Amino acid sequence: MQNIIKGKELQFVLMLSFVYAVGSLGGAYFIEYYQGMPPCALCIYQRIALGAVALFFPFIWFLFQRYPGKAFYLLIPFIYLINFGISLYHTGVEQHIFPAPSQCRGNLGQHGGDVDLLRNLLLQQEVIPCDEVSWYLFGLSMATYNMLASGGLLLIWGYVLRQQRKIKRR
Repeated sequence: MQNIIKGKELQFVLMLSFVYAVGSLGGAYFIEYYQGMPPCALCIYQRIALGAVALFFPFIWFLFQRYPGKAFYLLIPFIYLINFGISLYHTGVEQHIFPAPSQCRGNLGQHGGDVDLLRNLLLQQEVIPCDEVSWYLFGLSMATYNMLASGGLLLIWGYVLRQQRKIKRR
């Protein structure tokens, strides 16, 4: 009975991780393409992490079903840990706690005093500043929601993995 519960908890948290990743990506692309708000560099990094969860999920789900005792599914919470870190940093940049990375400011400082080169750089670039929030819901930015959700998923993963460890010790 304990093994069935353990397997169901892991299946649930795996599926929840996948649903959140796909839902977040869908929401982000909806806001970008239908509401006309392009992402900043840190938003794109968060999308990459969530895209990795969505991309790896079918393989991990298959392997989990085939080899339930193996711990390769730990890749998912590891990716969420990375996503949590990126979104925490992004929220800090939005709140002006941390400085924005150079990708959020562009590379306009690399013109060496050449006015023509600077003009070309300005015409080529559409740098979206990471410290200016263009989308709010109930006073929180999308990066903040992503941080809270990723942190919540990490807590759920921690609980499930702790329960799994207790079952193995018995």
